[in-house]
Amino acid sequence: MLVIAACNNTEENKPESQQSKKDSTVPLPVVDSMVISERIDGPANIRDTVNGSILFTLNDNIKVTSTDPVNGWCQIGLVVDLPASEKLKKGTVLKANGVEVGNALSDIELQSSFRRDDGMKGEIIGYTSLTNLKPYSIPEKVLTDLINKDSAVPTFEKMDAFLKNFAFQKYNGLVKKFSAYEVDENWVDDPSPLLRLWLFFENKELFGVIHSRKLDLRNSKTHELKRGFYLSVIGSQDEQLVKELIEKFNAFIVQVD
Repeated sequence: MLVIAACNNTEENKPESQQSKKDSTVPLPVVDSMVISERIDGPANIRDTVNGSILFTLNDNIKVTSTDPVNGWCQIGLVVDLPASEKLKKGTVLKANGVEVGNALSDIELQSSFRRDDGMKGEIIGYTSLTNLKPYSIPEKVLTDLINKDSAVPTFEKMDAFLKNFAFQKYNGLVKKFSAYEVDENWVDDPSPLLRLWLFFENKELFGVIHSRKLDLRNSKTHELKRGFYLSVIGSQDEQLVKELIEKFNAFIVQVD
């Protein structure tokens, strides 16, 4: 299984020309390219630690992976193309799959490097403010909005675009009655990430969500699971099914590396 800017005011994170941007909370239409992962609301400065020195900048809408934020800051990571020297020195134009994504303002230490068919790649990470990520590109934010905007239990039809935009994979439902879809956590915290969100449907309605990050869902009851996970049950559901799902998940997750 697959399973960071001198203060929290990120206006200081942006070049002056970018300090007044259009509202970035409007989600991409379904016909647009998939969100898949968090996107930079940029250009944005990426630092060596919270309130630290700037390592590199990233352009607007660049895909990254992101950790769970702490006090408004998170670590982000991305894979970039490496030059012939296999080093990212100050002044290097950062590219991913041949497309410019940012600029190195300091020498950047690689987390790892590897070869693909189109050349050498490197993983780089840094810290940025949470507000340097577009809200619609954070799956927990979109999921919460979908569930909380009305009192009815969400249907699969209502959730379908969300599942496709974030590239959820059809996965084990654990309980025979369930169909399920899962997306994994970030690789910054763990190069072999566990699950991030696991959605369970019964009869085409959302039964519950197993999640690694805390969610604030209305009309739900949250249960603590093993290894720091949570189950949020949506609406009024069969308690025996809830119990069975908890038991089967806990048995499953303790066997996963």
